[in-house]
Amino acid sequence: LPILFMGEEYGETAPFPYCVDHGDPALLDAVRRGRAAEFGRDADQFDPADPATAGRARLDRRHRDTLEGEAMLALVRQLLAVRRGHPLLHDPGVEESVAYVDGQVVVVYRRLGTVESAVALNFSDTPSKTVLAGRSTWRRLLDSTEIPPDGSEPAPGLVMAGGQVPLAPWGFAVCWGDHHRSSAS
Repeated sequence: LPILFMGEEYGETAPFPYCVDHGDPALLDAVRRGRAAEFGRDADQFDPADPATAGRARLDRRHRDTLEGEAMLALVRQLLAVRRGHPLLHDPGVEESVAYVDGQVVVVYRRLGTVESAVALNFSDTPSKTVLAGRSTWRRLLDSTEIPPDGSEPAPGLVMAGGQVPLAPWGFAVCWGDHHRSSAS
């Protein structure tokens, strides 16, 4: 299931540090030391008992109304709509489900019968291409390089010949195919 955490849907920038209200000073000291060691920082940078730490973690919902916030919220809505409209992306009864790495690209491929889905994610600063597994003529359902700024649905497009999908730096593509229909057309 997709999980959105504390304002992620609009790109919240407030930190979310651990906060406590322990009455036991020894326990509080242990928590402070443990958190500092775990994250490799000074113990007082995000003091879990300091009310100011909790204050810095408050969401600034005004960020939703910025251009960046609106764009992120539109993207999250599109991703959820694609997931709803294409159950193969989350159906636990798929016949095949694999993830593979192609250079800096991670691809998650799923198949049920003749229907296939692939999500390709480019984890680099440079454009990339990857070849999708499967036998379909792939169609892009959502591509981070073609998301309209107004939040409207992008037009699905064909992936390049041979299942090659181009990806922008730090970009992604959600693709769908039906190799039965592809070979008949």
